[in-house]
Amino acid sequence: MRRLTVQPGQSGQRRLLALAALLGAVLLVHGCVAERLFEQLADREAARSMPARLEVAYVRAMELSAPPLGAAPAPAPVARVARAAPVLRARAAKPALAASAVPTVPTKAAAPAALPAAELAQAP
Repeated sequence: MRRLTVQPGQSGQRRLLALAALLGAVLLVHGCVAERLFEQLADREAARSMPARLEVAYVRAMELSAPPLGAAPAPAPVARVARAAPVLRARAAKPALAASAVPTVPTKAAAPAALPAAELAQAP
């Protein structure tokens, strides 16, 4: 049975050579794949930056010609009726309150005087 590890008295040159060959092959394949991938990506970028192709049609001459005999004449344009601007009604002003109709608000100084003495004693 073969052993996978190198024994102290045996030479490991053969295994080292096989490992170096495997490493070289892997690096070569990776390099080729990376180069091809780079070329494809560069081609795609170049295609994106190019403007779209223009289609051109060459015409000898464009001359006015009479309409065919079977064609119906163009209808006359329809005149539009101008609308009148909407009339805005003015709002009626609210009647002003008389000075005597305005309720009076007691001030803070007047509020304790209105309270009975029993409520003042309970207030904190």
